[in-house]
Amino acid sequence: MFGKRSGNDSDTRAPKPAFQAPEPVSGAAAVSREVAAPTVASPPIAPSKPPPPAPAVESRRSDNYYQVKATIFGALIEAIDLAQLAKLDGESAREEIRDIVNEIIAIKNIVMSIAEQEELLDDICNDVLGYGPLEPLLSRDDISDIMVNGAGTVFIEVAGRIQRTGIRFRDNQQLLNICQRIVSQVGRRVDESSPICDARLADGSRVNVIVPPNAGPKGKRSLLVFLHGRGGYEGTFNDAVFRGLPSLGGHRGALVAFPAGGVHGYWHNRADGDWEDWVMDEVIPLVERRFGIDPQKLAIGGISMGGFGAYDIALKNPGRFCAVGGHSPALWFDGSETAPGAFDSAADFDRNDVVGTVQADPEAFGDAKVWNDYGQTDDFLPYDEGFVEAMEAGDADFTTHSWPGGHEGSYWTPTGPPTSASTSTP
Repeated sequence: MFGKRSGNDSDTRAPKPAFQAPEPVSGAAAVSREVAAPTVASPPIAPSKPPPPAPAVESRRSDNYYQVKATIFGALIEAIDLAQLAKLDGESAREEIRDIVNEIIAIKNIVMSIAEQEELLDDICNDVLGYGPLEPLLSRDDISDIMVNGAGTVFIEVAGRIQRTGIRFRDNQQLLNICQRIVSQVGRRVDESSPICDARLADGSRVNVIVPPNAGPKGKRSLLVFLHGRGGYEGTFNDAVFRGLPSLGGHRGALVAFPAGGVHGYWHNRADGDWEDWVMDEVIPLVERRFGIDPQKLAIGGISMGGFGAYDIALKNPGRFCAVGGHSPALWFDGSETAPGAFDSAADFDRNDVVGTVQADPEAFGDAKVWNDYGQTDDFLPYDEGFVEAMEAGDADFTTHSWPGGHEGSYWTPTGPPTSASTSTP
């Protein structure tokens, strides 16, 4: 996101199953997190003169245009002395580039109209000296946000309305180079080892960049399904999870899917939705088809309600997950103790009794590695301790920790999702 405004996050998501799948790992994604405060206006008493038309959004160019541009750009890089170009002022550098590009067009006998040639010259000058395809957008005062999601998808916000543009980058590497050029103004960098940058530029503009990790060849990637807690949504704690990915060493390429489980769906099949079936039969297969996942490297984890859901889903699908993690999992011994709305009935609880299941069979998770952690003042402390006691009675590959803190964000953010994700990731 390249923007100039500030505001407060808001969310009015309905508990309809939806999920945020990871973007292709080879690209750089710039994401807006700020939302303008809503405004209410009374209708005019009488018609007034029509508002001035909004500037046209750049039309989508043909693939042939980008092929020609790539050919000329490659020849330009071979012909130009970048070290000498850097010594020139902006206008002189543009003239030098224009002269060389015109020669290349003539030598290669490329047929273009004068208008097309001028457009191409501007584009190439912007690529070499400025912010590439973003330059025309940055020059417009009516644009409050620019949102880029990969090389081929650019949105803008004008007067509170989101519009998709026809602008695209040459490839994801060009997008990453432009992002690096922007954040370097304030002494920051963004790359695979430092994949998140949220910075304020000297002119007050805010820049937020997320670079997806390199997940390795298709078919060899690992996947972590991360389930949010009660009252959360698919965006809860995403940043904390992504910040933890670079610390995974050999597992840095893990993809992460964040399903949305409703306000209090508790991730099991029930009257308001078959949440478990949705995760197993729709979310995971969709990510597998799109990205190519190694079936032996599938893990599931979550926070609070999501921790319960991860355990419950793994117990009902033995052999499906190589690892399962519960971070402050919401567990109970009896249906009468549960949170309002967590289960439809006592029978519903009995069908999804995580603690009771491992008490009856401490090795019910099979060969999966199991992680558990909870705060020392967590409201679920007695139940988590009961779960730990049951698990330790068997020979399962089980790891547990109890750290200072309660069932709250101040505990989850510094210690949580990265720890849970790293342990749950194959």
